[in-house]
Amino acid sequence: MLALASIAWASGCAGDAGHGVRASDAWTRPTPPGVTTAAIYLRIDNGTDVDDALVGGDASPCLVLSPHLTMTDAAGTSSMIEPTAQATEIPAGGRLDLVPQGLHLMCYGLTAPLIEGQQFAITLHFRSGANAIVNAVVTRR
Repeated sequence: MLALASIAWASGCAGDAGHGVRASDAWTRPTPPGVTTAAIYLRIDNGTDVDDALVGGDASPCLVLSPHLTMTDAAGTSSMIEPTAQATEIPAGGRLDLVPQGLHLMCYGLTAPLIEGQQFAITLHFRSGANAIVNAVVTRR
């Protein structure tokens, strides 16, 4: 099912070495009725020779889509914080994984539940001005 996730290449990357910034394997879990937030996970590969950083995104189910970081303290209590610029950095030739209990995209303002099997496009925005589009799948991963 996740093989259905499409990969789109970013355009207009400064210092593009021919690969651009690309996103893949985007997914989120189904949400119950009445829930207005969801976390989205994915992989970003920076195929350029210039460091970049994820700064935000857009997706039709979300009024707001922004990077967040889950932190767990010594007592085991988890909280969500705005990540530092360093946390969203994607080194030249490197990758950034957005994962459960770590860095992720937070979708705010859902007007309808996310249903298993549903797919939607996400446009990611990067510090360089580049964008990448990836198809997210709603799944019980």
